[in-house]
Amino acid sequence: MLTKLELLHYYKTFETDRIIEDFAERQRCEPQSRIYHVTAVFSPHWFNGRVWSGKTGLARHELIGKLASELLGLFRQWWVHGLADYIPNFYRPNKKPLQPVCHAFLDDKGDGEPYPHIHAVCWVPTALVEGFGRWSDRPWPSFDKLDVRAADETHEHLANTVRYASKYHAKWVLHESAYELRMSLPA
Repeated sequence: MLTKLELLHYYKTFETDRIIEDFAERQRCEPQSRIYHVTAVFSPHWFNGRVWSGKTGLARHELIGKLASELLGLFRQWWVHGLADYIPNFYRPNKKPLQPVCHAFLDDKGDGEPYPHIHAVCWVPTALVEGFGRWSDRPWPSFDKLDVRAADETHEHLANTVRYASKYHAKWVLHESAYELRMSLPA
């Protein structure tokens, strides 16, 4: 019988490897496509009326978990808004293979950010690279800051980018709480 820690290690490795293999295969099929690391920092007004200071460990995780679906939903709105601009009728089933792929993970505060934010790793097909650049340069009312950087597409760097983006999710993935701290798009 595996311990919880061993199971967590295997799951984290599986999840990271699955994303990396998927993106690597997409790159092989479409060499001019791009992979991006996106950090979305939410506007502080989303956290008004909530007590954040002094909360650590499980108490902080509970706060983040209660907001997770709302924050991931705000990220999804940004994503869908961009798709609507660059893929006409993107919601049709035949358009799904033409869409960018994004794995977004909620993360806790860090690097001077007092509130949760989202890290995402996105593969963008060649035909949408230019449009994605314009889309990601536009301000979005839900975000205080949106940082989009092209990722180095070597296997090692991509693995590090995915591990970094999913670090908070990976920490809590086996916890008994039912909070979903990640999403994949298109979904």
